[in-house]
Amino acid sequence: MTRSMAAMRASAPAAPGRSLPFIVASVMMLVTLAIDVVLPALPDIGEALAVTRDNDRQYVISSFMFGFAISQAGVGIVSDALGRRGLLLGAVGGYAAFSLAAAAAQDLTVMLIVRFLQGAAGGMTRVLINAAVRDLYSGAQMARVMSMATTAFIIAPILGPALGTLILAVASWRWIFIAFAGFGILSFLIICFRLPETLPPAMRRKLSAKSLVEGVKHVLQDRQSTWFTTAMSFRFAGQFAFFLSLQQIFEQVWKREDLLAPVFGFVAAVIAIGSMVNARLVTRVGLMRMSRITTLLLTTICAAQLAWVALGSFGLIGFIAFQAAISALTSICNTCFQALAMENMGRQAATASSIQGSGSMLAGTLLASWAGQAFDGTLLPYAIAITLFAIGGLFCTFMATQRESGRASR
Repeated sequence: MTRSMAAMRASAPAAPGRSLPFIVASVMMLVTLAIDVVLPALPDIGEALAVTRDNDRQYVISSFMFGFAISQAGVGIVSDALGRRGLLLGAVGGYAAFSLAAAAAQDLTVMLIVRFLQGAAGGMTRVLINAAVRDLYSGAQMARVMSMATTAFIIAPILGPALGTLILAVASWRWIFIAFAGFGILSFLIICFRLPETLPPAMRRKLSAKSLVEGVKHVLQDRQSTWFTTAMSFRFAGQFAFFLSLQQIFEQVWKREDLLAPVFGFVAAVIAIGSMVNARLVTRVGLMRMSRITTLLLTTICAAQLAWVALGSFGLIGFIAFQAAISALTSICNTCFQALAMENMGRQAATASSIQGSGSMLAGTLLASWAGQAFDGTLLPYAIAITLFAIGGLFCTFMATQRESGRASR
């Protein structure tokens, strides 16, 4: 046993050192840019691809999200058997190739197919780069690397729509997707030269249908995992509904498309601040209690927004303030829900992470697509949808914590 462990340690690769956070950030930003930068280009894309119904332009975003969600289901388990680097290079290369295909698309059907494939490649990169970091570090060191990478990653949603607007000012929307291909090629080269294989053969596990089935059963039979995964679905639905509807809201409700980029950047900055505050508070307040407080607060704010919209006196400043608060609380809820859903998974963590992440994002994208397609030129459908999603998340949180509360009272 000791000899085997020594052999495994000897075969472990050297970590890429200070460049690792930069590598992680460069890969993580591929997904965020593919959503945020496209938002201001949706009207131009719709016109070029002969989209006759404004709401159908949302499919350019939702098709990417569907691919992103579905591809995460099994890639982590496969990489445990085959290693990270080769799959990661293939996924990043695929992202670049599908970006070029999107740039060449001449009709909506082709665009949606290649966007789905681009999203699938993006979903795989996210799982694989996280797994690579786990291979190299654990505990405080892993947290430090991910924190540094996240700091760089936060820049992407803040600057994304502004970058899209800048490209549109000097070139066609097709150059946005060419830029995505360029980012993908750059990440590919960085991985080639700076990231070694992080899971050597001695540390890999054989693919087993039995272990996969056991992992799925473990995830579905655990009350806390099931309810918090469902809660994540509602939270992702609210977040994605914001992405899908935002461009049309500024175009048709406020008649201020010029504000899309700065408002999106402001909301992203508030989310970043909320994440930093959450990181400091959660250890003092407790994860379970934090999830209850933020979910209740989120539901209250969403209901207040709905009431204000229904009264017909909702202004642009109020809308921006509410979206910043709702988005920040949604981000905090997601962080808490993910940690709580994984809490009892133990040795099934890799399988659980894939199932929970893929399932919650897929369900969230379906719900968000329904909300986006209900847009009628007013804020009311959006306000109703995110309030319903908030109530759904609150109900799931209550169901997940009910037994915990009962034990505490006894």
